Amino acid sequence: SLSMLDPRLNSRIINHGQYNLDNVQVFPVIYLLNSHNATHRLDLKGGLYAQICANGLTIMVSGSFSIHISEKHKNVDPERIYEDSKKYVEQIPAIFSKFEKWQKIELDPEFQEAFANYAREIRWGIEKKDKVSTKSILKINRKEDAGNNLWTVYNRIQENVMAGGFKANNHRKVKRINNIERQHFINDGLHQYANQLAVALG
Repeated sequence: SLSMLDPRLNSRIINHGQYNLDNVQVFPVIYLLNSHNATHRLDLKGGLYAQICANGLTIMVSGSFSIHISEKHKNVDPERIYEDSKKYVEQIPAIFSKFEKWQKIELDPEFQEAFANYAREIRWGIEKKDKVSTKSILKINRKEDAGNNLWTVYNRIQENVMAGGFKANNHRKVKRINNIERQHFINDGLHQYANQLAVALG
């Protein structure tokens, strides 16, 4: 279902049903991203979350999908936000169909290594990427993460890069990324890279 929101706030707009991927319940959401002082345009971002245990803990399991609103902040109409959100809802079946195809694409070790290396670059930059190992980026955190298909590897990388929690090469704990804009910038990059792999290997 969709709900009308105040465009001045960062808000979750939808939780549109649940889908099953790799025996994990996944549900799509849309976030309304906005600055507190109207310094940049307002964006809608779509993403997927998964419930990973019985107590309801959820994690983001996919990159974001941009739904840009071109009007300047002061001209944004809540009705326009609602209509653009519906466009994302209409895309949801196609998005899940794509991820089902990703599950059928097996990644050889060299492709996993290249993906993890790109993930290091997009988070830490080329000059500082060596502060963490690709092994840490590819780390399996739970049994559901095991596997070498594109969907599984993509989500392992995404969670480790975004959530951190592992030791860097200097033995310091890698921190979680909490900035919303930074989260979506990295998620966009990882999603685009995975798409390129799907095209090349599919």
